[in-house]
Amino acid sequence: MIRIKIELVPHGNEALTETLGKILIINDGSGNKEMGNYNYMLFDGKGEMIYKGQYKKFPRALGFWRLIQEIFRITPKEKI
Repeated sequence: MIRIKIELVPHGNEALTETLGKILIINDGSGNKEMGNYNYMLFDGKGEMIYKGQYKKFPRALGFWRLIQEIFRITPKEKI
């Protein structure tokens, strides 16, 4: 699982840190060495799920940063 937590840290003050959102990316285990299949969920700052989806046949050689980029690219903007 890949978990990304987005936080606001006003003026670098850790005591004022606020969570803006989170994304979970979970390998569904149905891929192979070259291609991965993933479920993902986006959460708002309150921890409520605002969107869930799937990304099938992601070329693993592209790496995790590209996977994150692709998930944001395919996620409908009106749901975020």
